[in-house]
Amino acid sequence: TSEPRRCLAVLIPVAAREEAPVLQASIRLISRIVPRVGAGELEQLLPQLLPPLFDAFKSPSADVRKAVVFALVDMYLVLGDALTPHLSELSTSQLKLVTIYINRTAKARSEATDLQPSAPIAT
Repeated sequence: TSEPRRCLAVLIPVAAREEAPVLQASIRLISRIVPRVGAGELEQLLPQLLPPLFDAFKSPSADVRKAVVFALVDMYLVLGDALTPHLSELSTSQLKLVTIYINRTAKARSEATDLQPSAPIAT
């Protein structure tokens, strides 16, 4: 678990100071690392992780804003409703967008789970 934390320690400052496309790449990497961090550790990292993401959400680049949405969805998938109080800085429209993507992702995952057979079918 120390490797993902070290990666985040490098990426968070990059996300805080870079512009697109480096900003977009750093947010995508953060998004990929988030599922590898435990919920407790991720919650401890939120004070360092969220401010650069919230700033990036104001980027003129649609690709950067989209990467932020996906990163927040990935965080929600790890933390669940424990993330919600930390999203108070988002505007109503930003929060609505994140919520839509969380619901879409949850629905897609439940449908994928429903399609997987629970046991091999004997022939």
